[in-house]
Amino acid sequence: MNEHGNRYAEAALKFRRAKLAGEVHALRKQMKEKLKQIELLDATLRIFDPDYKEGSIRPKRYVRVPLFSHGEMGRLILDVLREANGEPLAGHEIAARVRAKANMPDATKMAVTSRVLSGLTYLKQQKRVVKAGHKLQARWTLAP
Repeated sequence: MNEHGNRYAEAALKFRRAKLAGEVHALRKQMKEKLKQIELLDATLRIFDPDYKEGSIRPKRYVRVPLFSHGEMGRLILDVLREANGEPLAGHEIAARVRAKANMPDATKMAVTSRVLSGLTYLKQQKRVVKAGHKLQARWTLAP
């Protein structure tokens, strides 16, 4: 490799290292803040329960399951409503059709349904869909 190629590769590697170091710095700062919050919660718990021992509560693990890529769910919802040809659909019907279009297993039914309902609310705020009715009787169509 020539001298210029090495210089560009070196600059790119330095940039990547600086970026990762910045992310680590931000995460350490966030971790310090969270640890301080835990200390304050522990102190508050000791007020209510003098026998409370730090660390006796197991941490909850949060794992985000990415079901859709960015913007995919909104596009699928709009596709389902277009294919309905103006027929109003319930939220659970839209969710079932979205799952079918995305080839998702039945195990994702609850997660997809809640995300589709949230997506419908967002699309309603954007005036792209119209909601008729309330709660379980609500029916959704494309906005005129």
